Amino acid sequence: MATILIVDDRPTNRQFLLTLLGYGGHRLLEAANGAEALERVRAERPDLVITDILMPTMDGYEFVAHLRADPDLAPMPVIFYTATYSEPQAKALADSCGVRIVLPKPCDPERILAAVNEALGITDSAPAPSAGAARNEDKAGEPHKVDDQLAEYVNELQSVKSKFDDIVEGSVKLRTKRAQVRQLSEQFSENVMSLQRIASRLSAIIEVGMEMRNPARLVELFFAAACDIIDSKYAAIGMLDEQEQALRFIFAKGVDVQIYRDADGGRAGILGVLLQGHRPLRSRTDAGPDGLPTGHPRVRNFLGVPVASKERVYGWLFFAEKRGEGEFSEEDERLAGMMAAKLAVLYENAVLYDVIQRHATQLQIEIAERRRAEQAVRESEAKFRELIEQASDGIFVTDAQGNFKLVNPRFCEMLGYSEEALLRLSAADTYAAEEKALFAQRIADLGEIKTRLFERMMRRKDGTLFPVEMSVRRLSSGMNQGIVRDITERRKAQQALAESQAALHRAQLLAKLGHILTQPDGSFERWSDTLPQLIGVEPDRMPRSTREWLDLLHPEDRARFRSTAIEAGRKGQREEVEYRLKRADGAWIHVRQVIEPLQSQAGAEGGKRWFSTLQDVTEQKQAQEALAESEFRFRQLTENITEAFWLTDPFKSEMLYISAAYEKIWGRSCQALYASPRDWVEAIHPEDRQRVLDAAIAKQARGDYDEEYRIVRPDGSMRWIRDRAFPVSDSEGRVYRIAGVAEDITERKRAADKIRRLNRVYAVLSGIPTLIVRARDRDELFRESCTIAVEAGQFPMAWIGLVDRETTRVKPVAWGGGAEQFLASAPLSMGANRAAGRGMSGTAISEKKAMIANDIQSDSRTQMKEQCRERGINSLAFLPLIVENEGIGVLALYASEIGFFDEEEMKLLLELAGDISFALDHIEKEEKLNYLAYYDSLTGLANRDLLHERLTQSVRAASRDERKLAVIVLDIERFKAINDSFGRQAGDELLKQFAAGLGRVSGDPTRLARVGGDHFVVVLRGLKVEEEVARFYEQRLREYFAQPFRIANHDLRISAKAGIAIYPNDGSDADALLRNAEAALKKTKASGERYLFYTQQMTERIA
Repeated sequence: MATILIVDDRPTNRQFLLTLLGYGGHRLLEAANGAEALERVRAERPDLVITDILMPTMDGYEFVAHLRADPDLAPMPVIFYTATYSEPQAKALADSCGVRIVLPKPCDPERILAAVNEALGITDSAPAPSAGAARNEDKAGEPHKVDDQLAEYVNELQSVKSKFDDIVEGSVKLRTKRAQVRQLSEQFSENVMSLQRIASRLSAIIEVGMEMRNPARLVELFFAAACDIIDSKYAAIGMLDEQEQALRFIFAKGVDVQIYRDADGGRAGILGVLLQGHRPLRSRTDAGPDGLPTGHPRVRNFLGVPVASKERVYGWLFFAEKRGEGEFSEEDERLAGMMAAKLAVLYENAVLYDVIQRHATQLQIEIAERRRAEQAVRESEAKFRELIEQASDGIFVTDAQGNFKLVNPRFCEMLGYSEEALLRLSAADTYAAEEKALFAQRIADLGEIKTRLFERMMRRKDGTLFPVEMSVRRLSSGMNQGIVRDITERRKAQQALAESQAALHRAQLLAKLGHILTQPDGSFERWSDTLPQLIGVEPDRMPRSTREWLDLLHPEDRARFRSTAIEAGRKGQREEVEYRLKRADGAWIHVRQVIEPLQSQAGAEGGKRWFSTLQDVTEQKQAQEALAESEFRFRQLTENITEAFWLTDPFKSEMLYISAAYEKIWGRSCQALYASPRDWVEAIHPEDRQRVLDAAIAKQARGDYDEEYRIVRPDGSMRWIRDRAFPVSDSEGRVYRIAGVAEDITERKRAADKIRRLNRVYAVLSGIPTLIVRARDRDELFRESCTIAVEAGQFPMAWIGLVDRETTRVKPVAWGGGAEQFLASAPLSMGANRAAGRGMSGTAISEKKAMIANDIQSDSRTQMKEQCRERGINSLAFLPLIVENEGIGVLALYASEIGFFDEEEMKLLLELAGDISFALDHIEKEEKLNYLAYYDSLTGLANRDLLHERLTQSVRAASRDERKLAVIVLDIERFKAINDSFGRQAGDELLKQFAAGLGRVSGDPTRLARVGGDHFVVVLRGLKVEEEVARFYEQRLREYFAQPFRIANHDLRISAKAGIAIYPNDGSDADALLRNAEAALKKTKASGERYLFYTQQMTERIA
């Protein structure tokens, strides 16, 4: 066959095609993107490529472009398989790159196979194998080959029969042995007829199996047919699961199926030997073959075959203790092998159909996801468009040559163009004439740099230039995207800031300590040459006296300056003063001035001279103010944040600081913690304490301490804490402080627990709809619901019970999590008297409302507290199952957590119970419809369809056992008159009493049927002579008709006419027997006799 490469970024899509095409015998390769596929194509040279279009790294379109560009690979056929594009769009894209076939996702498997055959040039017809080749073919081949073998075997036997007839008719020498040869010929004829019946039955089962989609039902039907064909006392079949680890289906005849499950999952002993190879096993021994499961009865002979195809073993089939005196023959072995081979092919098809169905479902989910993604993209594009329209910066997109493809209103406003006009221009048109050479260079640079950020002058429509900051990047599509910001005002601000910084820088460089020598009259005798620089004046503009200097001081500081100067003069000693001084440039500086008296000759008026040292302390003052502001803000922050900020020494011997939030979180005072730092550790929950201490010792000094733990408050309540810490080091790198932040995360933890609980409930709720679709009977629905609750919902225990109206108790019918022993002693009464044992489950059903106990140990309504405590169960919920407004059962769920079933969980769980109730109602109605299809709704007897099936089986049994069979059709006389006289209701009551009486007379209701208004059929099986029919009518039916019927308060005596047909004299099948019995009834009614046989001779003989 062909080599096919499958390219898709989704593994589920690849797996679907691998599974589908794998049965065609193709050699299959796979790749996750175009780049990987290109490497595999060059290495493997496949015959066909099936590829998705939209993929990461390299998409399907680019991948095909690379194929077509390579002369060696260009002719390779390609099929596009996509869900991203509509089929017309994908077809147009395919035509542009030379792809002839396009398949949409999802796609019917038949269409995919047809497309693959078309691309590979494979026709549907194939030459039939020769007869010789067919005989040498393996028994696990295609279904039609097994039919051919059966047909060939029948033909061979017919040929032998013909030869024997020729011998009988043509040989004069053997006339004396004519009778013996004739008997041998007749025996062969019987064998031919027997094999024809076997072939007919097997073909019918095969036809049903070809349409069967349920693997379990397929195996069950095939096993029943095999048991009919090969008659043995014991038989069993076991089919493996998909992983071939355990038995998935087991059916048995004469032995309990459980012994095969106990035998190492049906893989031990002789059954394991059958699973290891394709060889049948046939033995004859009084002890039975070695290795049969423990508990299996002793057998005299055994025949076992593997159920296998060429590639895989699916299970085993065996027969033991053949009926009669003989043993299993080679023909039995050959027939069993053919049936096993047929089953292997049909079972493989059923499993494949199941896999494809699951893949189809997954594809539908992916399509929905893609549609949601497309909607999200459209919404994102709308938001992106709105963002562009309202952006304060200019935004544009150009092609690779720089031509504008998209511009926003702000960009048009900047340049003075309309949007229409600007879209006709290129980015080169916005450059100044002398800078246009830069445009080509910057476009070329984007191919390597991808993103550029630069400033340039941009030209408006009127020719004026203005400065802009531009960010331009190359998109993956080859387009260029740019963001433009007008920085005219920023340039001005930057220039002003630069000038201010230069002035400040010069002041810092030139500012030095200055001094003044002051005369007693306050005039300045001299000053240092740095003093004018201090106040920012030229030397010739320097103040000349204390009075002029005072004018430079801040008005608020002048009084303090005067008082300090006066105090210095009065005391004649050194004084200091700080004040604010306004420089010539208008800036205020902080000045510290030290005034000292000079020990020198007094002035003209007898006063002192003073030497003053001045220093600009503006920076120091600002640093002090900043520090005070920082300390204030830190205090405000630590006092008002919800987290507790703490500071300790590395050895935890002293608590240096703790913020006020500690008191709110811990419920303890900060003062108590300062007094006893150990209180921090003592408050930690005992289960977490040692872990936290170990982490603090190992991690706090490293800076990676981040722990979550519980604390216990003085009132006994518990809080969750997240505690983080980092070291504080000195200049030499030694850790001398540990600082940390402790946060109360209790609510966050509760929210996380809440989400986990809801996710568990959602897991159960999401699993039930799939179960509802899959479940075919009530037991499966209940059993799987409990399994989902325990496994997906992580409930430790779950069970479902139904009301038993006779015992007025809730009867558990399904459970999970080991609830069987627990339920043995549970109070499950429905009685209203609590003392009688009625529990919460009965109350939930009676009152049709959920019953919840969120703390079993403290809830007075709950029982079995000790059993729940042993199992770690603390919460429970009983959810009523309601069908047609009647409580018919209960779903019980048990949880480990206290308080698990809150309002949100219960809302979802009640929805779950409603889903199960709906499914139960649906199953019951479906069962009722199935009943009405085969039974008469008034009498409960079989209708004509079911009678036909049963009569057909009875005919086969009579033929096999060489017995006779009678069909009696009864017609109640004067029934119309009774109906008219007493009413239809009385007539219906007569029919029901008549049917019930017939059941008692016949002893087996399966022998009876109602085939018309007042027509009933009785089938007598296992007859040796026809006289038994007459005795049955004369002795039992006449005695029954002699009894009165109580109808509408009247005693009525009735009689019935009968028509009888006998197998095989009056018909060889069900249709003929029933038709002839009805014909005999017509003759009976016309003749006045009580009953007549179909054949006149039989009537006369019986008479």
